[in-house]
Amino acid sequence: ETMVLLRLARANRPAWTCIIGLSWFWTVGAVYLTEFPSLTQRTLGGDVRVLNLLLVVFAVGIAGGSLLAGRLLRGLLSARPVAPAALVLSVLTLAFAGLVSLPDAAGWHSPAALLSSVPGVLAVLCVLGAAGAGGVFSVPLYTMLLHRSDPARRGSMIAANNVVNAAFIVAGSGLVAALSAAGIGPAHTLALAGVLNLGAAYVLWRRPPT
Repeated sequence: ETMVLLRLARANRPAWTCIIGLSWFWTVGAVYLTEFPSLTQRTLGGDVRVLNLLLVVFAVGIAGGSLLAGRLLRGLLSARPVAPAALVLSVLTLAFAGLVSLPDAAGWHSPAALLSSVPGVLAVLCVLGAAGAGGVFSVPLYTMLLHRSDPARRGSMIAANNVVNAAFIVAGSGLVAALSAAGIGPAHTLALAGVLNLGAAYVLWRRPPT
């Protein structure tokens, strides 16, 4: 049944492009959420309050980005915001990775210490902006997936999307685990995700779903 779903989805190229784009979005999000605890403890020397702050900022950013996507599209069916949002996500992810690699970051052991430092505030804003870009990235793809699917098979398309999302998340989590086992720190892992995401931005710019 899973293979039938995937074959059905692959036969609809616009919908399949949206599914791959959404799966990549979930992969990058999984990298962030997987690395936040390790980053907080190993890099920042922070406690659970710092972790909670990062998680809340990340969630608020995605919600805000999703609302912004609605404003940008104004009811139109378009993938135009997707590639720019992916580019912003990469830039801010790389900026965040750079900021948490600074020597001062080792002193961000509490929310107060984090927010009393200019680089710390910038790091939080990078998380907020990156998550917001993720919201702008995903909403048009979800919208186009629904509109480019046959109404009679829309449920199957959503099911296929969930299957591919899960596969990408598992693969991304496995890559993070392998990098961690190889001694790669969370900041460098996030930087790698930012670089790889540039490739996704390029592909979606050259071949956007229509």
